[in-house]
Amino acid sequence: MSLVDVERLRQIAEVEFADIVATFPHHFHDGSEGNVVESHLGESPEGALREFLAFVRERLGIVSGDD
Repeated sequence: MSLVDVERLRQIAEVEFADIVATFPHHFHDGSEGNVVESHLGESPEGALREFLAFVRERLGIVSGDD
């Protein structure tokens, strides 16, 4: 038995943070803890990682021939 009801915490968080970011819990902090941005990454871990790394490459100004 768990001491913490994880599902209940998730429900509370969804209510409390819904006004901060509509895609909660899918979000990221863009440059600072206070700048919360919606995340629309794909559902598959592999696809989401590719999208995230493309975002990082863009931010760093790295050109890739793989896209």
